[in-house]
Amino acid sequence: MAQTRSWTDLSSNLTHLGAVRLADHLDELLHPGKGSPDLTLGCLHEFTHHWCFHTAVGFAITGLQYRMAQAALSGNERAVDRIQRDAVAYQTVTAVLRPLIEGLALFAEFDANTVRSTVVTAPMLAAINLFSGKAPHILSPAVDGKLAPMIGDRAATLAMSLPISGHLRTIRVSEAGIRRKVNVLATSLADDSDGYLLGYLSVKSMWRDVRRRCGRLYAETDLALALLRGFFFEDRRLVEILLGTGEKDMGKLANLIVGHLNRRVRELAHITEADVATLEDLILHHEPTDSAKWASPLHVSSARWRAGQREYATLLAELDAEAEQAAGNADTKLAAGLRQAFGVLLDRRHIVRLGTEDVQVTVARRGKYVVRLGNCVLLRGRAPQASPQSGPGTVELVFSALSPGLHRAVVVHGPESVIDIVAPGIGPDNAEERALLRTHAQPGERYVELFERMRLVVDSVLDGTPQAVLLAAVQEQLPEVARNLYLDSGLNTVPDDRLDDVMRTLDSGGVYALLDYDRDLLEALVILGAVAPLMPFRGQLLAELTLHGFTDPDTILRRLTEIEQRTGFGLVDADDTNVLVHV
Repeated sequence: MAQTRSWTDLSSNLTHLGAVRLADHLDELLHPGKGSPDLTLGCLHEFTHHWCFHTAVGFAITGLQYRMAQAALSGNERAVDRIQRDAVAYQTVTAVLRPLIEGLALFAEFDANTVRSTVVTAPMLAAINLFSGKAPHILSPAVDGKLAPMIGDRAATLAMSLPISGHLRTIRVSEAGIRRKVNVLATSLADDSDGYLLGYLSVKSMWRDVRRRCGRLYAETDLALALLRGFFFEDRRLVEILLGTGEKDMGKLANLIVGHLNRRVRELAHITEADVATLEDLILHHEPTDSAKWASPLHVSSARWRAGQREYATLLAELDAEAEQAAGNADTKLAAGLRQAFGVLLDRRHIVRLGTEDVQVTVARRGKYVVRLGNCVLLRGRAPQASPQSGPGTVELVFSALSPGLHRAVVVHGPESVIDIVAPGIGPDNAEERALLRTHAQPGERYVELFERMRLVVDSVLDGTPQAVLLAAVQEQLPEVARNLYLDSGLNTVPDDRLDDVMRTLDSGGVYALLDYDRDLLEALVILGAVAPLMPFRGQLLAELTLHGFTDPDTILRRLTEIEQRTGFGLVDADDTNVLVHV
């Protein structure tokens, strides 16, 4: 049965887009700008997860899992202690980052826009390539007063930003787009086990913090997203804490991770316009992320940055060394296989999977093959290197996040081997692009299965030990720890004497409860939130509400602005000219 829920696996960085059906969407997704609009928001969400996990912190978290599995296979009598240390680090950081991970993805889905910044995030670039394309030219008044195509960098920026901005606005205020955000805002915090609303409220509060000192981030929300992703997921101090072995006390280690993330959230308020400008410059000049030049705009000391980078590099060397040390024990084959598989997995973390289907593959002599989905022929081709075979296989539509052109490729996996990689947009001489795509050598689920096997190996070593009891105790406390951290961030504008009431209301029914379960107010808030950052003018926003069937938009806006006075939690500010939407 096809999986309908989308997900991105942190360990393998494998994406699954539940709404994509290759039988229906393959052709359109292969052509730039032709993807079905109804796929846009879900793709932006999962692309953001993938982008966040394709970082130093994402790799460090994956490395912790590998180190635990290698320790379990080493036969070393101190393996349990090492596993315990890395397990505490892994459990703590994944639990505490989970609301932030979801909050950033929801911010990309509901709020990200690019206007004048020359920096465009990887998720936004993918959305442009798949769903809106670029404008062939941008017209502006010439000397004679007539319209003529603009030229130069500004024209190139607008050719990218204007089509996707219009596309996203249309999708976000569509019936389906409104429903997606309503479902988040109407979730009670008490039932929000995955941290969607908690994370979203916190990220919107972080956005408010950073734009106080860099006002252009109100409209340049895609740039704000780039800042937040770098600030948390390229943080070399967090990498140092996760991978270092200096702290032996497990309770102190967990507190160190939580305390560091708490301080990072607070530090965001000190980001300056100069920091944002430096960040843009580093991105535009493709500065390697291991460079210490990133330390200053991301508010990490140079010494801490270098220390974290050393731990990052040590992990790679350690993996190779441990594979050799395992050569004399009974688990040699499994350890060697694990190391090889992990190396392949690291090499393909840049791959984004757009869609997958289970198919029947037949390869005849001379590599002629047919791919069937039910009674339909999905694909025909010829791969001279493929051996004759027939049986169940998999077709995956992928692209590389490292590819400048984001060229899509269809990867055909037969019952015995990879059959072919079909990349219509890549010329035969483009060896670099083809090499990127060849890193996807196995069906994606194999990588998820690998980490599940790693987990089982680790659990088998820990089972019944005192360390397992301690880990269970730590894990039990983490949801409440994460909740408190993000509530403190998300509700940082609520007066202390109103805080308990606001939390009780959010626990009962989310933002919907703050609105006294008024559906009109909730939908109006969603519409205003989608439009206001790029068009903050009161008159135009009232007209937008009228277009959506609101007969008295002035009253709707007034009631939304009164929520702060009534509850202490500000959702919308407005004067006679402008409207600011905070949620």
